Amino acid sequence: IVRHGTGEERWFEGGQVNREAYESHHCSLETFRSLPMTSRYISGCAMLIRRDTANRVGRFDERYFMYCEDADYCLRAARAGFAMEIVEDAVITHKVSQSTGTEPDEATPFRAYHILRSHLLFWRNLLGCSEFHRGYCRSQLGRWVLSPLYRTSEGELSEWGAAVVDAFWYYLSGCRHQGSRRSAPRWFRAWMTAKPWMITEGMGWRWPA
Repeated sequence: IVRHGTGEERWFEGGQVNREAYESHHCSLETFRSLPMTSRYISGCAMLIRRDTANRVGRFDERYFMYCEDADYCLRAARAGFAMEIVEDAVITHKVSQSTGTEPDEATPFRAYHILRSHLLFWRNLLGCSEFHRGYCRSQLGRWVLSPLYRTSEGELSEWGAAVVDAFWYYLSGCRHQGSRRSAPRWFRAWMTAKPWMITEGMGWRWPA
């Protein structure tokens, strides 16, 4: 997949799900082909799926709305025994980040909310309860509330931080609605402003004093 407007700049050659690092990211075609099927994913920007695969695996999980839905589908297909491959001669161009209306990798509240909420769903589904909390939550959640984007210069919750809080609330409240962002209640926002580490540590099954 070539990034639109850049000539030949490759945006995607393959995808890797790294369970040890709790990351999913783009990788080279060489790396992709060296991975087991259960660690590969293909970008949903250009994916051909056989009918028998769809019949057995089902549809994309619409709870994701944006981010991780392609990796989730590929891992479900791999667990069902299907293979996946990149066709090197097939090339498309992709207008990166047009769905978000932002520049690629721009830090916006919209992106923060959907990335975090999708990651929470994805890794919980992949890892199961214990490893999700003891592994993923312990290693990944702190960076969201420790980010300089989380607060304003006055120490209040920023718009970006509020989006992060809403993503936490989406997961913790058991809501599984699609797409649209719903605000966390005031008491939860106040808690996440004053003592966010209590939530992140609690989700990692470490109980702060």
